[in-house]
Amino acid sequence: MINISSAVLGNEGLFNLSLSGQGVAALESNVPEEELIVVDLENDEIKIDGDMAVCWSSNLQFTVEKSTKTLLGSAVSGEGLVNVYRGTGRVMMSPVANTDTWLNATMPKRANAAK
Repeated sequence: MINISSAVLGNEGLFNLSLSGQGVAALESNVPEEELIVVDLENDEIKIDGDMAVCWSSNLQFTVEKSTKTLLGSAVSGEGLVNVYRGTGRVMMSPVANTDTWLNATMPKRANAAK
């Protein structure tokens, strides 16, 4: 479970899904696996835009925080809030923000007929 600031301010919901045990799992991403950015943390932290996070190790501490120390600085930077991962583990992130599901993103768009 994540903290209240993450749920309310970060629009992350009240729970994050978690996988554990042995076996195979399939995850959906808006980019191919070879384009995912993998960051291995060792008693460190990383701050990233929430739309860029695909998955992360469950042992990492996860919070949503202001992108700068002040509200004014966060507003000026345009970022506002960021996901913060602390500890030792792995974060996988997309090089682009998620715009839609992979299927909808790759389907050609049809023009609306003029009325």
